[in-house]
Amino acid sequence: GGPLGAAGGLLIGGLLELRRGLLELGSQCFLREPQALNLPPAAEPPPLGAAAEATVEAPVVEEKLANLVLCRSRPSFAGDWLLQRADGDFDTFLSDVGMSWLNRKAAMALNYGVGRVRITCEQPCEDDFTFLKVLADPRKSEARSCFHVGAGSFPVSDDIGTLIANASWEGKVLHFAARIDASGLPLTMLMYLNGDGAFVEEMISSKGTSVKYVFAALI
Repeated sequence: GGPLGAAGGLLIGGLLELRRGLLELGSQCFLREPQALNLPPAAEPPPLGAAAEATVEAPVVEEKLANLVLCRSRPSFAGDWLLQRADGDFDTFLSDVGMSWLNRKAAMALNYGVGRVRITCEQPCEDDFTFLKVLADPRKSEARSCFHVGAGSFPVSDDIGTLIANASWEGKVLHFAARIDASGLPLTMLMYLNGDGAFVEEMISSKGTSVKYVFAALI
């Protein structure tokens, strides 16, 4: 029971106190409620197609679709066509475009080309045309016209003379804004298929007189 024994007792007592303190600290750590982490909220992903909608607006898409449908609905005039009938006041029309009385009487005698005028059309795509036309006047040679719709002016030979024309589509109708080369008089020409599938070439003078050449397909 000397000084050494007293020192050993104190050391053992200190170790026991240290062990008790560590146990209390551990129990407090395990029993403490977990604290939530204050993380910033995650950004929501952009909706599907948002990038496309940002660059291509809906009206633009609708316009392109409408043009696509319109292009697919345009008719083909390709084939061989023979003039079946001539409708309208041809004498007034020919007078409007500057044809003389003598030439008007000659045109009437030829029945305005019915049964003679023949058109052969090549249309490799909807905007490219080549027309070969046998005219009503037997003294004139065949007239050939080649053009691309929307590509500027081009000459068109016809019984009434040479026309300088620009072509554009108006729905299913091919529209020609033209002028007679010799006189400078304006003229409108339309090409389309009627309800019976016949090819129609309609001409409208600057005074509003309209005539129609109706062609039947040659099989």
